[in-house]
Amino acid sequence: EGKAMEKLFPDTTYGVESGGDPELIPTLSFREFTEFHRRFYHPSNSYIYLYGDMDVEERLTFLDENYLKNGNCDFLLETPGTPDENSGEFDVLREKGDVIGVFFGHDHNNSFVGEFMGLTMGYAQGVGFNVYGPYMDRGVRIIDLDKNNLNEFSTYTLMYKDLFEYKDIHQKARYLFYSWSPPSPQIAVPILKKTAKALAVAGAAAATGLLIKKAIKKLH
Repeated sequence: EGKAMEKLFPDTTYGVESGGDPELIPTLSFREFTEFHRRFYHPSNSYIYLYGDMDVEERLTFLDENYLKNGNCDFLLETPGTPDENSGEFDVLREKGDVIGVFFGHDHNNSFVGEFMGLTMGYAQGVGFNVYGPYMDRGVRIIDLDKNNLNEFSTYTLMYKDLFEYKDIHQKARYLFYSWSPPSPQIAVPILKKTAKALAVAGAAAATGLLIKKAIKKLH
């Protein structure tokens, strides 16, 4: 069926196997799989259609301000760190009256912007390659200010992949290490324990197999 669709619709998406070619899937690496997902399964790669009786300008303005705003949420790959107790910092910032935005970084694997009670808040992902981070999505958050209107600003992210390719990375071993390394000791310790157990079991099995071979040789 897949080959027939490919022949019938060679120049459209109908000719492509949406779930992937079963013969090629085993050749994919996990890195290639995740990079593909991050690149294509993203709102920036979507199409928006409007139809019906409506105020088109009003709908376009809404989409521009609420959906297409570059940097609203590039990705959220891990739970943001939050304090155990409310320090009251947010209330103080609102009481000041002259704070319109607060940005934090780097957050390694998160890049997003949100608005709550009139205050814009955002996280920026890691930019360097000497810590764990979001692969080629490492980057910086840019905030554009207008000196003639300091009550408004625009923000977006500029990522490594926007300027370079994987082949441009000089220290690829370090990049791969920090791309796959656990983000914290709390996560690393259980992984190390499981790995140690697996190695111990494998070692015991190998030793047992060696003893059995020696015993069989003696019997012969």
